[in-house]
Amino acid sequence: MLRGARVVADGRDLIHGYAFEVANESAIAAKRTILADFLQREGRALDWAAVHPEDYARVLSTETGLPLDIARIMVRKNSRHVASISPAIINDQKIFIDIFAQAGKIKLVRTLDQAFSIL
Repeated sequence: MLRGARVVADGRDLIHGYAFEVANESAIAAKRTILADFLQREGRALDWAAVHPEDYARVLSTETGLPLDIARIMVRKNSRHVASISPAIINDQKIFIDIFAQAGKIKLVRTLDQAFSIL
């Protein structure tokens, strides 16, 4: 417990925590080069952060105003890295999406594997 905080619940072992850059085809059609460059830069930044967690925590603290000890925890618990879309990732996401579809919260208009496209 830090500063009186406590974990009430978390998603550990429930979902894998993937994050995706999302846009429709018409939004990116004229920007593929710019977006590819951004994704490459983001990947290099994530790689740097993984190798330099203390430096990253200091930058995060400075940029966000978070206390350094909190930024360190965030860096430790929220490490991100680039992963190529693979059948395993699609299958993991299908489980998650099926839960929402079965609950009637989303309507599936195509299969999940049709939703992924690589710049």
